[in-house]
Amino acid sequence: MTLDELKELADKAVDGSVGCNDPHLAALHESWAPFRRFLYAVAMEIKPEVIVECGVNMGTGTAHMALGSPDTLVIGIDRKFHPGVWDITGPYMNIVLLDGDTVAMAPTVKGLIGNSKIGLLFLDSTHDGLTPAAEFMAYRPMFADECIVAVDDLLGPKHQMEQMQKFWKWLPGEKVELHFLHPVPETHIGIIDQPGFGVSIVRR
Repeated sequence: MTLDELKELADKAVDGSVGCNDPHLAALHESWAPFRRFLYAVAMEIKPEVIVECGVNMGTGTAHMALGSPDTLVIGIDRKFHPGVWDITGPYMNIVLLDGDTVAMAPTVKGLIGNSKIGLLFLDSTHDGLTPAAEFMAYRPMFADECIVAVDDLLGPKHQMEQMQKFWKWLPGEKVELHFLHPVPETHIGIIDQPGFGVSIVRR
């Protein structure tokens, strides 16, 4: 995978169908965001052995990645799942949800995946700069020779942007900012900050 190929997937995700032609996903209000269609496309393109998502909440992104590569084990980790997460992720049999600290659960993940490798890591838990850095370091030993690291909320909320930008500068790999994949909903312009989105290709 190259940065140009990722940019092409990102451009296509903007105009892609909401829910990626899956009626269940199309009915979910969170599915409007292009970055979820992008994650679906990345999963479908690279077909990793394992996907790990740190910060699940409702599980809409988890479901998109699971749909994109049904033979991939998709592991979602969160300390406080949204009550609706089970209904959203339930139809996708390749999802495993782990309730606990995203960093502390790394040994559990290693036990689950054995010798399989993580090809896509999605960091979307606490956006304080320190947490995503700790998550990256915890899961890096399990990376495939090439791992796509996607990071949500690089720009907002604004009170955390400085910390997230420091993390982004520190994060290894070939990086590209794709903020257009997570715009502010038209109904929230002026109310919430531009979230931002970025991707790094980390190679051994």
